[in-house]
Amino acid sequence: MKQGELLVAKLGKGSTVTRLLDFTGDDVVVALGRNKQARIPRSRIMFKTGLIAVDEDGAERFRRRVKDAEKDVDVAEIWDVVTDDQGPPSIDAIAELVWGNGLDMANQVAVVIQLDESPDYFECRLGRYKPLPRSSVAETVKKREREAERAKQAQTLMNEWGRGRVVEKLTEYQEDLLDLLRDYAIHGEEHRNAKAAKELLMLTCEGSGDLQRRCFEMLVRVQILSPDEPLEIHRAGLQVGFSRNVLIEAGQIDTDTLVHDDTRLDLTDKALFTIDYDTTEDRDDAISVEESDGGVVIGIHIADAGAMIPAGSAVDREAGNRMSTLYLPDGNISMLPHDVVRGGSLDPGEIKGALSLMAKVSDSGEVTNWELNPSVIRSKAALSYSFSDRAIGEANDAWNKALNRLKGVAIALRRKREAEGAVLIDRGELVIGVDESGWVKVSVRRLTPASDIVAELMILCNSLLAEFCFKEKIPAAYRCQSPVDMSGITNDQDMTVQLRRYLMMRQLMPAYLDLIPAPHAGLGVPVYFQATSPLRRYPDLVMQRQISHYIVAGKEFYAEEEIASVAQRAEVQLRELMGIEEQRKRYWFIKFLEQSLDRGQEDRFAAVVLENEPRRSALLELVEYPFRLRADLQRSYEPGEVTTLRLCGVDKWRRVGQWVHTNDGYKGSTQNRTDVGNETARGTL
Repeated sequence: MKQGELLVAKLGKGSTVTRLLDFTGDDVVVALGRNKQARIPRSRIMFKTGLIAVDEDGAERFRRRVKDAEKDVDVAEIWDVVTDDQGPPSIDAIAELVWGNGLDMANQVAVVIQLDESPDYFECRLGRYKPLPRSSVAETVKKREREAERAKQAQTLMNEWGRGRVVEKLTEYQEDLLDLLRDYAIHGEEHRNAKAAKELLMLTCEGSGDLQRRCFEMLVRVQILSPDEPLEIHRAGLQVGFSRNVLIEAGQIDTDTLVHDDTRLDLTDKALFTIDYDTTEDRDDAISVEESDGGVVIGIHIADAGAMIPAGSAVDREAGNRMSTLYLPDGNISMLPHDVVRGGSLDPGEIKGALSLMAKVSDSGEVTNWELNPSVIRSKAALSYSFSDRAIGEANDAWNKALNRLKGVAIALRRKREAEGAVLIDRGELVIGVDESGWVKVSVRRLTPASDIVAELMILCNSLLAEFCFKEKIPAAYRCQSPVDMSGITNDQDMTVQLRRYLMMRQLMPAYLDLIPAPHAGLGVPVYFQATSPLRRYPDLVMQRQISHYIVAGKEFYAEEEIASVAQRAEVQLRELMGIEEQRKRYWFIKFLEQSLDRGQEDRFAAVVLENEPRRSALLELVEYPFRLRADLQRSYEPGEVTTLRLCGVDKWRRVGQWVHTNDGYKGSTQNRTDVGNETARGTL
């Protein structure tokens, strides 16, 4: 090679004519045009012309001649002629096929460049181009045609969807594209084929922006996804229905086996009843109360789902995978198949197997004696919370006496826990319902005498069951919580109820699970775990099965390692499920606000300031609803004060309202206002 020689070099964008400037060692320096150079390995040199260009003008004239000659090169036609020849043809031979005699170097270079850019027909070996077999080329042609057809189908589909037009019938490939876009709308950048999805979306729009959101909104417009699509459910991979083998097995579970077990204590003569919400279908706890000297005998009867469902069965494994029933505004996702829930639910008039705790409780809330037995029970009535609260205040109601006696016991139990350091927070709950038309109804569920009864009795039952396991050395996963000092918060009489509740909840140490028992300071009990909801929580089912088996067989069913495994999985999954419930509640509340705006209802809301720190938006909680949000406030607003926010709009994709602080509203304290409580507001920033 000589300086100034014209070479064909393979660069990033393909083969091109270059001019040699320098060559030392394994590299060469070439000119790619005026004022543009590149250092490349010698191996990138595809063809040496032997022509010398004294300057770049000469090189550029040669490039133009090559470009003109390339127009005459039909690689497919050349391949068809030479493919059956013996051995690969030379560049000169191929050039003669195109132009005949009288060739110049520009013709040969044009052939080299075109052959190099046509790997479907020729492969380069030792500087010579070998035609590929006809079968290989035929397959490649089919592939190219298939790719072209797919590109056409993709463009057609995205053109229609981009205009919001529904495509009634999709090809098989378009169905694959639909799956790709649906998954991207759900998972965004976490989707393994996010790059392909974004490239597809760019066929309908320019720029980047939030392509995941654009994808979702496009699929909503063409009726692929619902505007209210439960994206959180899809992201978590949760299944609403059950597999065929689980349903078959569920239908074969004999729920009457427990009823006919002669070893169970017959308590069907007891006046048992349940207290639940109006919509409850999985009644897994019933109550009884009887007068006794110096107090009452309280019966807490838990549906014996652990004994009813065979351990290790398909139903049991599926429950372990789901871990808990998910309660959502637009429908629940059950942990157990419907047949199993109905078979275990303590519905009135039906004889069911249970695990019964009978505890004698003094008027001061002391448990003086208690016993635990597998039992057979029959509930006399299914009371709702609202009915129970009314009956407590109506002397002539048939349930008045029993409910008021339980109310007194609940008050005594709560006072006893308070004396032991329990942290009591009135947690108002945001209750959201969605009718078939998508209309959202919102209310606030507050602590009432009936809900207080159930809460105190369940805490009592769970703490006594934990005590039983501790004394009998039965492996169990205890729920523990370290104590905290709340005195600075609870003793401040000038603090508003909303701010007090917020600060108390921030102070609480997270509860944790441990195989070694420790006090649950927040509840004010020495030992505690949860086993009173076996139809809706898998850890409860496991602990109930553990206890029932021990009572009957005298030994534990699960080893310590198995209990630890369930507890570890539950700790993670239950936290995730709680997050999903909160996010879905948040979505539907945002939609409720949107519907309120659409109806022209009040767009101003009183809100309590919880935080107002420099360099970030203030944290507030609505007075009417236990819902937290962020908005820009003047720094003069202190935590505990109330101001007015105007709702300008909502962003359902981001799950936020668009709030503007107004100066025409109320500013002051909520010390004397109704305490709406807050549990749902946690984690809704």
